[in-house]
Amino acid sequence: MKKILFSLTALLFGIAVQAQTSYEAVNAIDTEIDGTARYIGMGGAMNALGADISTMGVNPAGIGLYRSCDMMISFGSNNTTNKTQFDGMTNRGFYRGGSFDNVGLVISDKYSNEGVLRFVNYGFNYRKLKDFGGNTYMQGKLRGLSQTGVMAMQVYDNRNIGDDFFDSSSEYSFYNYNYYDNANYGWLSLMGSDARIIDATAFDNGYFYPSQSGDFYSNESGSSGAYDFNISANFVDQVYFGATVTYTNVNYAYNSTYNEVLLTADGTEVIGDYTLNNWYKTKGYGWGISLGTILRPIESSSLRFGLGVTLPTYLHLTDYNSAIITSHIDNDTYSMDTQSNNAYGNDCYTEYTNRTPARFNLSAGYTFESGLALDAEWEARNLATTQLFEGSGKENTIINNHTADNFGTQNTFRLGVEKMFLESFFARLGYNYTAGGFKADAWKMIPINSVQTNTDYKNFLNAHELSGGLGYRGDIFYADLAVLYSNRNYDFFPFENRDLEATALQRTNVKAVATLGFRF
Repeated sequence: MKKILFSLTALLFGIAVQAQTSYEAVNAIDTEIDGTARYIGMGGAMNALGADISTMGVNPAGIGLYRSCDMMISFGSNNTTNKTQFDGMTNRGFYRGGSFDNVGLVISDKYSNEGVLRFVNYGFNYRKLKDFGGNTYMQGKLRGLSQTGVMAMQVYDNRNIGDDFFDSSSEYSFYNYNYYDNANYGWLSLMGSDARIIDATAFDNGYFYPSQSGDFYSNESGSSGAYDFNISANFVDQVYFGATVTYTNVNYAYNSTYNEVLLTADGTEVIGDYTLNNWYKTKGYGWGISLGTILRPIESSSLRFGLGVTLPTYLHLTDYNSAIITSHIDNDTYSMDTQSNNAYGNDCYTEYTNRTPARFNLSAGYTFESGLALDAEWEARNLATTQLFEGSGKENTIINNHTADNFGTQNTFRLGVEKMFLESFFARLGYNYTAGGFKADAWKMIPINSVQTNTDYKNFLNAHELSGGLGYRGDIFYADLAVLYSNRNYDFFPFENRDLEATALQRTNVKAVATLGFRF
């Protein structure tokens, strides 16, 4: 066996079963450019210009610029490619599906032509936040590094695991006693033991079998969405205020298969292999509030400045975990299924609360007499302020400290252009650049008593997103089309080890959206 090349902090959370990690917490709050085709066509850069229902969740004051009632629906297609590059090998995973992006209604209530208060508007909007769909493949030589090291370190760092754990003659060994429903033991250490790919040498600072190669596959599905309820007001056509109450729902599913070919201690011969299959899903809901204002400081000018603030949302989530491991070691076969009566007996579920970070949006917009409209924005959120709370309400201090140490501020810059021609037709372009949020050495910590068994994680690097669209505006009916090209880059790791080379992961998404609407 080979000594592990990284070190985990010894952790213990009392008797509470742990499932979530910093990465699952951040993944649940991820968003994309979505909404109406007009909003997508301008890259989401409309939060100073306003008068589009999709601004409701970023700068609620944008609804205050409506002068008539409006209802619309948006739908389209979503195509995603995940390309990985590791050890000189390139693999691709594909996902294609339909997309229901938005449905909404704005009621515009005029108060006066000359008074201070001109309009009070009300709005409801459903908007998709993120489509999680995607498949990822990765394979290559690991040069002695192994996922079994993570399993072994769970044993090494867990003071609840005594010498009799690996002693087959003891009634309290894993051979004779079911530990899967014991909150002091992590499932990774239990499954590694059941598969005979770690043993008592794990007590000696975490030892593991060296690995020849690894193969990884994952499938993600589900989506998150927001239901916005807005009220906004227009004062003297120069000052706009708005507030939005948002109900957010999350429905995310993930499964993965990871296989390793294991070697003898000296690394010269194949001793066997193992396969670990994981199933994980998260679902839940939460309520949040957004506040915003748009100011037009010069009455004779269309120049506008916007500020939108989304306060932290408390998402009440439930995680479900299950796994199967099968190994072939020295011509013997071992297996364990956490859903079987020999282990936990069913999906293990954990209820908790995820407090999302606040989001700040600053924007500026200008409309020329020629019908050219411009919008530029900066948006920021500090992922390090994401916090988890146990089902009892107690703060998950260890995970939250890990989140604060490994994540930071994520910044997005947006530019949007719209040009009117032939009085009723519009052309649009948008660009987004996003960077930050993940520190260069960020890593996934799985608590020593966690039921989570998927060790893979990805660190976001940057994203470039380019969009364009066309639109028609009649007196009553309007229609818009948009296409969004997104290129997001990550460093991917099938497990944590400081000597493991990152897998370059590129997620490319092409989205086409159409919006049909009526003004009345």
